[in-house]
Amino acid sequence: VIKKQMRAALSNDALPKYFGYLEEILEANNSGWFVGDDMTIADIAVWSLLGWIAQGVLDDIPTDLPKSFERLTHLYNQISQKPKVQEWKKMTYSYEESATGEYNYHVPDKI
Repeated sequence: VIKKQMRAALSNDALPKYFGYLEEILEANNSGWFVGDDMTIADIAVWSLLGWIAQGVLDDIPTDLPKSFERLTHLYNQISQKPKVQEWKKMTYSYEESATGEYNYHVPDKI
């Protein structure tokens, strides 16, 4: 019960506040990226966080939580479309469930 309450607070308060700050940074930079005019590790770190949420692997954290943050959604989708990212995802996440017995979490191409 306590974990569920903590996740509700995270979903309803902490993450939206944090995402709001990230939106402000993207707006201030005005390039679509967090730092400079090209993708950096900062962008990839946020992309990874958003993908983790969108996968639905976090109990009681809504997968659509990032969708109301337009700049973050655009950033995620832009990074996901890059050929090297697609290649990395195939290398990292594509495996036969039957061969490994593991669940293949799907990192969405778009949120």
